[in-house]
Amino acid sequence: MNISIISKALAVVVVCATPLAAIAADSDLKTDNFAKVDTNRDGFIDAQEAKKAALNDTLFKKMDANSDGKISQSEFEVFKERAPEDN
Repeated sequence: MNISIISKALAVVVVCATPLAAIAADSDLKTDNFAKVDTNRDGFIDAQEAKKAALNDTLFKKMDANSDGKISQSEFEVFKERAPEDN
């Protein structure tokens, strides 16, 4: 198999597997990253969107401060402010 194809495929896997926690923890990232994960544009990150962003259930529940089954923009920002110290 062509090494170039393997390298490109591996790069895609790495990019797609970036956890939501890493996105939230990056201090240079602002609200546009919330929008990247909120693919249905309803203003929340639901469990399905979180799963697509490689966020495990435990971390999802930790980010979902009010336990309503979705992560709001404000919950995302609070988590981002605490990360990585508490996460």
